[in-house]
Amino acid sequence: MDPWLDRLYRHLAWADGRVLDALEVQENPPEGALKLMAHVAVAEHLWLARIEGWDTGNLGPWTPLSPEACRSLSARTLAGFAELVAGATSERLAARVAYRNTRGEAFETPLGDLLLHVALHGAHHRGQIAALLRGGGLPVPVTDFVIFSREGA
Repeated sequence: MDPWLDRLYRHLAWADGRVLDALEVQENPPEGALKLMAHVAVAEHLWLARIEGWDTGNLGPWTPLSPEACRSLSARTLAGFAELVAGATSERLAARVAYRNTRGEAFETPLGDLLLHVALHGAHHRGQIAALLRGGGLPVPVTDFVIFSREGA
């Protein structure tokens, strides 16, 4: 197991959880924030499914989900990523994964690059969610990696 990758994915789970916590306590969270969080949860699931070769059914990258459904999907997905990361050797991380994107285009990408993409993708959208919450005068969850590190998470 790569300890940095493990930390990165523990941060991803922690940060996603903080954003979901912030959205769930709001009576009327911004619709855009809900859409983005659903996108993060679904995209993380779609990437894990591509990596593992699972059928994704009719789940698309912008499938709308409630915060509760996001949390449920995320729990299953993040457990899968934790297992994947725990067994990731340097050889496995360098191995190319064949997959199709949502447009049906075929690609092959090293597993390590896909895992980094998933983590960075979530960070990008969590930043957008923070901006929407701040713009609406709502509390913004702190999801910075350094805070995760300071908390000993």
